[in-house]
Amino acid sequence: MPILSEIIVALCLFIGYRQTTPAVNDHNESYLFQHWVSSREENDTKQNYKVYRPVGYAFPPSRGREGFEIKEKGLFISRPIGPADGNGYVEEKWSLKDDELTVTGEQKEERRFKIIALSREKLVLQPLPVK
Repeated sequence: MPILSEIIVALCLFIGYRQTTPAVNDHNESYLFQHWVSSREENDTKQNYKVYRPVGYAFPPSRGREGFEIKEKGLFISRPIGPADGNGYVEEKWSLKDDELTVTGEQKEERRFKIIALSREKLVLQPLPVK
């Protein structure tokens, strides 16, 4: 019976993993529509995951944090770190297909991200190669 117990354990681990890493389609897409700020302390460099929190989150002290706003109807506002640790403002466009977020800038350069996790309080993105 040791093989059966190993299969049961593996199945339980898979089910637990699936429940903690849902696709964006399992969530309310409206959670995207807010101002997100980099929570670089939570990034996972092994998985290449970037973590973002809402603008009001209690971040530890920092010299500056990049962020972005996702608005309805395709408006994406990049907020890169600017002079004196403030933030810039760059209007771009976004689209979403399944769990893939695509951002297109003024010069038509494209950035793609897989949405790993999405909730009202946390957004986890994995940068994808440009097509």
